[in-house]
Amino acid sequence: MPWLASLGMALTLSLAQAAPAPAPSPKVGSMPLRVPPDVSEPDQETLQRRFGDGIARSGLDATATSKRCDDPACYQELGEKTGASLLVGGTIERAGPDYQVEVYAVDSSSGEVVASVEGVCEICGVGELGDVVGNLAARLRPALETTIQPTTLVVESDPSGAEVWVDGERMGDTPLSTAVAPGEHEIDVIKRGRRTEHVEASLRPGVTETFSFRLARTSRLPPWVPWVALGTGMGSLAAGIALLVIDENPIRRDCNADVAGNCQYLYDTVAGGVVFTITGVALLGTGVGLLVMQSRQDRAQRSASFRARSRRSAHLQLVPGLGGASLVGRF
Repeated sequence: MPWLASLGMALTLSLAQAAPAPAPSPKVGSMPLRVPPDVSEPDQETLQRRFGDGIARSGLDATATSKRCDDPACYQELGEKTGASLLVGGTIERAGPDYQVEVYAVDSSSGEVVASVEGVCEICGVGELGDVVGNLAARLRPALETTIQPTTLVVESDPSGAEVWVDGERMGDTPLSTAVAPGEHEIDVIKRGRRTEHVEASLRPGVTETFSFRLARTSRLPPWVPWVALGTGMGSLAAGIALLVIDENPIRRDCNADVAGNCQYLYDTVAGGVVFTITGVALLGTGVGLLVMQSRQDRAQRSASFRARSRRSAHLQLVPGLGGASLVGRF
């Protein structure tokens, strides 16, 4: 729900300072109230008017719609038709002589209720019921502000420098601290040569959620071994080629030339050149092979991790603490 973070920022700024040109809020649509069938049409109009007045008092600039929805598909269709990313509505139910009232806001893209307020009108007439409806509607924006406050997500890993992906989007490398919208999220922590970790968590609004991981090696071979093999192989190959090039060339510093100018002593380095060349080629091949193997392991882990996201249904339970929650994983 990307619009939630932008709405939270806009609402916070508008309350914190009297800006001459506040940031625009998402378009809001107001749906008709759902009322008991025995409420007369004039009374329904009165309740609907009080509902609209309460929404206006809350500070939400809502456009009235003629359709009322009960399922995600309907909310999505209505949102696309009206251009509203947020739909507000209300339900009034009779409970004996009393009325139970709920006013709610729905994300039109997902059909999820993002904020709601409830109240009871005990043994009341239409006028009193209208007051309850209006007052609850006026409390909807504060409820939204509480719900949509961004979560500060902190991800740490041992070793550090691992990629952090949230819902398939790369957010940065560990250690990482970033703001995300509250709600259900899937977090992947990926580092070459280390086992990829995946968690699903429900992030609470307005707090700091911390995740720490100890990333195990995917193999006993340290990740620097292929690069050492490549470096040593290149050095050995260069030395072997150099020895082959100078083989049977005169040793100028100890020439002892004859009358024809031919040096008595020549370099005899062909054996060493062959050995170094063969060793260099072997090390280069080993290093390249190890790098390819590591790359394939990393790709396989990434693919498995992202495929698992669509299959897993269990959610990680966070232990709440003062101002946040913490999860420490040993994997």
